[in-house]
Amino acid sequence: GTLAIGGRDGGFSVGESDPGMRTPNSYVAGGTLVTAGDISVHGFRVGSEAGTTGAHTLVAGKKIVTTGSFLIGNAGTGTYTQTGGSVTGGTDLTVGDDAGSVGTVNLSGGNIDVATTVYVGDDGTGVFNQTGGTLTQTGASNMYIADNATTSYGEYTMEGGLLTTGNSLYVGTNGPGIFTMTSGTAFIDNALFAGNAAGSVGSVNISGDSVLTVEGSLRVGQSGEGVFTVAGGTVN
Repeated sequence: GTLAIGGRDGGFSVGESDPGMRTPNSYVAGGTLVTAGDISVHGFRVGSEAGTTGAHTLVAGKKIVTTGSFLIGNAGTGTYTQTGGSVTGGTDLTVGDDAGSVGTVNLSGGNIDVATTVYVGDDGTGVFNQTGGTLTQTGASNMYIADNATTSYGEYTMEGGLLTTGNSLYVGTNGPGIFTMTSGTAFIDNALFAGNAAGSVGSVNISGDSVLTVEGSLRVGQSGEGVFTVAGGTVN
């Protein structure tokens, strides 16, 4: 079903007024969460329970603020779409968290600021589609596409917008990972790894008018299988 929250301000805020209260969270296990205003919570999850499907869309002028994790596809299937507005994540952004989960992020406008690590396909399947807007790691943490296990699969596709990592980008650490740019700008604040661990497969594809800047080293197939293809664009 759909939970719609409106009213004069239309906000959705779960907070602690008593220091003894349990830390607040917002979990969309199944159905769609629709708010006319802002969301302020500790942890935010879409598709939090196995076997469930959840969705949420953030639009211009609205914001989500968390002091903890921002998880899309925690144990179930979750889809998060952002056409505007802002997200401030207190810790990590994880898309496709547990084995068997499926998380999808569609970013076309606004900004997502994450304090720590970004996982696209942690133990599950993660897909991040960026056609606009910005994704920024504000802390000096790595970004992983297909990270923890052979059950993971990660895919990040840029067709516009700006990506700025806080440290290195790992494509295919354990499971297969794909990073594709046809437009937009990506700034990697340290090294870029494709196929980092034994048995992993990492693929990086650059084309169109995209701009990829890597501040550190570029390592393709360090211990696994790595592919780096440039068919256009600019690589610095």
